[in-house]
Amino acid sequence: MAQNDTTARMVGQATASGERNKALLPSLRNWCQHLRLADCSGGLVAQLAQLPIEVELSCPHAPHTVRSTNLERSGRAFILDCCAGCPSHQELFPKNFGRTVLAQQAQDQQQQEAQQQTARQQELQAEINALLAQEQSQADTKTLSILHLVEELGTGQRGQTAATVREAAGLSPQFFSPAALNYLSLFLEDPAGATLLDAFRLAWWEGKPCLASPGSKCSASCGRGRTWTQPLAYST
Repeated sequence: MAQNDTTARMVGQATASGERNKALLPSLRNWCQHLRLADCSGGLVAQLAQLPIEVELSCPHAPHTVRSTNLERSGRAFILDCCAGCPSHQELFPKNFGRTVLAQQAQDQQQQEAQQQTARQQELQAEINALLAQEQSQADTKTLSILHLVEELGTGQRGQTAATVREAAGLSPQFFSPAALNYLSLFLEDPAGATLLDAFRLAWWEGKPCLASPGSKCSASCGRGRTWTQPLAYST
């Protein structure tokens, strides 16, 4: 009885897998005219059910083939490994599994980048909080004011705050500490990023000595009438 139950369960699983594979085949075929899908199913279940229980994916332009009973998983792996950026790719119909796979990959990447951005922002927020706690009694009042101002970029009306930061960078660039500049840099890709980039440049260049050799020029101006041999990366 136990053996019969096990056999019945395996037959049921194989049949369900074949049904899923069969449903996915049209969308997968629409992905590219070069994609080859071969039914490699064997055994009594496959013969009786007439289902693609095991499918092999191949392409003359791909470095390898993929064979699996889970077509959704193997198809996803094949597309990401072999098809993304392929110059020979020729889509048959826009509604296809490949587009779904690439859209999901882009979404996953965006989510990962957003999580990394959040983690970095939290890390810098902790640095600012620590700096505020340590320098509350010894740091220059204006330096602390700039830290508080830049900290407001994480909340409220960012566009309005960015304009205030830009104004402060023009008036008192020497009071922008490394922590303030690092935190500010988190928002450079924000809609207010152009204003903040201008503020960053002012705060960074105005508070630093000119590193260009006398008379040397380049296309990047520091904003004070001086030119530099190459853009400089900010570091603490």
